[in-house]
Amino acid sequence: IVVFAGSSQAASKVSPAVPYRFEPAPCTKANFSGSPLMQRVGINYKERVAWIEPDWIMDLFVERDQVTNYRGEFLGKWLEAAVRVCRYSGDKEFRKEVDRVINTLLDGQEDDGYIGTYAASARNTGWDVWTIKYTLNGMLAYANEFQDERVLKACQRLGDYFMKHVEEITPEVFVVSGRTGGDSNTSILESMVLLYKATGNKKYIEFCPKLFHPRILPDVKKAVFGRRKAYQLVSNYLGLLKYGQMADAEFVKNIAKMTDDKINSWAHYPYGAISVGDASIGNVMPLRMEVWGYPWWHGLGKADEMASGLQKRNPRNGSEGCDTVTWMQLNFSLFHMTGDPEFLEEAECVAYNQLS
Repeated sequence: IVVFAGSSQAASKVSPAVPYRFEPAPCTKANFSGSPLMQRVGINYKERVAWIEPDWIMDLFVERDQVTNYRGEFLGKWLEAAVRVCRYSGDKEFRKEVDRVINTLLDGQEDDGYIGTYAASARNTGWDVWTIKYTLNGMLAYANEFQDERVLKACQRLGDYFMKHVEEITPEVFVVSGRTGGDSNTSILESMVLLYKATGNKKYIEFCPKLFHPRILPDVKKAVFGRRKAYQLVSNYLGLLKYGQMADAEFVKNIAKMTDDKINSWAHYPYGAISVGDASIGNVMPLRMEVWGYPWWHGLGKADEMASGLQKRNPRNGSEGCDTVTWMQLNFSLFHMTGDPEFLEEAECVAYNQLS
């Protein structure tokens, strides 16, 4: 799923401040029997993305009665990966399933533009904005890949709904109203940048600074990798990086430096993990003890020749799966923007050692 999600650049109607140094070659079909990595991609396509029945998540978007649930994020993630599967495999039957999901989302869009899982009384609280973010990302991937103006228009309506909400409660209140210290809310910055790229409408990029997290932005300006819940932290870095590509080259420069420092520090496992149980690694390489059995939480790191003897005592040391995905996306994006192979090597290392 990660390889699909990280390998395609969103269509852009605007010129970036930092043009891509590397553009991946267009590909309509992939050879899933080639390298070991592509074989793994093929397994993920057939046994994960195409195998998953999305209705159990899609029902949440139909019923819209949630008040605290975060699971709505899964549909947008699945949709983004599914679009890549359609692109690379040419699977027409699977495309019908993807179309069905998109049509269900569009049919359920409310008059004010809302698409989500939360009850009206709980909108924009808990994990609602987080769900909107991933829903936007998945729908934009579909709109860009299949040049579907109907879906793009629905994305704009959802983005406009979100912007109106932030303006009504003020950006300061918006930040503190989100989970995990507000950085779950502010990570929607990435989606707003993608919406700007897809539409060319300046109101989306001009709105973006209102989404800068006040405790994350100072670290980026100093080019220092912070210490917070790793998933949301790296999600915010990804949004700031994409904003920087379109509007402020200094963001790209600083995030490239701090990511390079992270890769080469003791706050990073040599096989690609940057967190333990979703907590950012500090200045000491920790040995995480296995206490739960959920691989999505504890990660899927494998012991290999790059791991130290201490690490090999507990071969399941590694990042949460969500951290792994977002860390790979950050490194893919940095490689595309800088052309520095270090970031591609990091993504490859993570793919071989952190993915199941």
